[in-house]
Amino acid sequence: VLTRAWRGHLAFWLAAIIAYLPLALALIGQEGGYLRVQQTALPLESLRAGDPLPLLNATAQTLLMWTTHGDPLWRYNIAGRPVFGPVLAAIFLFGFALTVYLTFKKTPSLPSPVRRGAGGEVAAPTRSLHKPLTHEALPLIPLLILIGMAPSAVTDSPPAFLRASAALPAAFVALGIGADFLSNLLTRTRIRRLVLPLALILIAATAAFTVRDYFVTWAANEEVERVYRTDLAVIAAYLRDHQPPGGGAISTTEPHHLDRFLFDYTPHGSTDVHWFDGLYAITAPAGDAPAWVFVTREPTPGDRLQAAYYDHLPLLLEENLNSGALAFKLYEVTPGERFFDAFPPPTDQPAWVSDVLAFPPADPDGVRMPVAFPAQFGDVLQLVGYQSAPQIAPGEWLPITLYFRALRDITEPEPWVLFAHLLDAEGQLVAARDFLAVPASTWRAGDAFVQLHDVLLDTSVPPGLYHLEIGLYSQADGSRFPLMVNGVSIGDRLLLEPVEVIAP
Repeated sequence: VLTRAWRGHLAFWLAAIIAYLPLALALIGQEGGYLRVQQTALPLESLRAGDPLPLLNATAQTLLMWTTHGDPLWRYNIAGRPVFGPVLAAIFLFGFALTVYLTFKKTPSLPSPVRRGAGGEVAAPTRSLHKPLTHEALPLIPLLILIGMAPSAVTDSPPAFLRASAALPAAFVALGIGADFLSNLLTRTRIRRLVLPLALILIAATAAFTVRDYFVTWAANEEVERVYRTDLAVIAAYLRDHQPPGGGAISTTEPHHLDRFLFDYTPHGSTDVHWFDGLYAITAPAGDAPAWVFVTREPTPGDRLQAAYYDHLPLLLEENLNSGALAFKLYEVTPGERFFDAFPPPTDQPAWVSDVLAFPPADPDGVRMPVAFPAQFGDVLQLVGYQSAPQIAPGEWLPITLYFRALRDITEPEPWVLFAHLLDAEGQLVAARDFLAVPASTWRAGDAFVQLHDVLLDTSVPPGLYHLEIGLYSQADGSRFPLMVNGVSIGDRLLLEPVEVIAP
């Protein structure tokens, strides 16, 4: 086959190279293009270091994916379950070997089925749907299987089904070739009448085990429920049947992107859902009636949030998944600004603004100007209070709690971020943390939220008094929102109470 169809194979591989070329050039020309490859190709890194054993082990594990070893992660498969069961694995291996044999045979063909008369005699040949296998593309079957398995054979956690998925189409062709050859062969034997019943039994058994394994066993696995956020599906189903009296909010680990995207494509009724990272924040959607807040098991609310808020909120419902793991806890929350009536934000610590960037935190020259609460950033957000520790030791987290009110609706995705910086007397940054636990695109006028904005101090920070500044900026261009007083911009940062770093 190879010698007779070399022009076709040459054209195929040239076309494959041309199709891959733009991607290869993009990866080569972009910094970090191969970062994911470098993170996963641990066997190749070991080979470069002179140790071939990890690569040999990964290759062996990948080769066994068809018969005895499956993907070790529940994310893509029942952990350890191979691609084929024992019977189908044997047929696949036979079909694979047959394609290799026929590739190097001068006149590759499979036997046509034999037609027999009522008495068992051989009948005259007739037209058959089973044509001799002489296709010039036959060598591509074993080649595509081996090439498709290569990404799994050179990376960690083998056999990785997702990385070897390119081999699956050719693998099922090999399975079909093996089954076709065996069925034709068995029609020449005395058990020819059992071929069809045995095939139907095999198909039915495979279907039954597959339905059980993937729709019952796999779907109810706790890791699968966690990875594919089954809890969000349960919340969506609940919202389809139950309309909250006011707004609704969901706590999740990915409030900015992935989880919201998945939820948007899951029917969930007409609720305008707010999103927040429940490890660092709690939000109270605005409205005239109590709001619903769904707290999923990931993330678990921070201890400060749990003690300050959730322990004091009415728990309406607790729902579990099929595995028994928590799907969500549903709390009733006082809506919007009235949330701060139930949980008053602290306003005893002062705040200032200053155009001078470098000055002693104690401000002996009086260059700071006091700012009364609420302190406003642009026309979008107000800080109504805060709480931070006045002293901290190097290597510890500086606890900061910020209390905010949204001033207007933000519906477009906005890459806005809150910053908290610790500065020395020269205005140099010594510690910082920039993030937003309640995405701006879910803000509605009158929403209230609390964000824990703790900052980690390095062990090398020397003792002394430091400035603590906060603000809001856009990641799109780095521009900060102005700090507004009576409609006038007076700076782009708010100075909070200075922090004393004490000797450990």
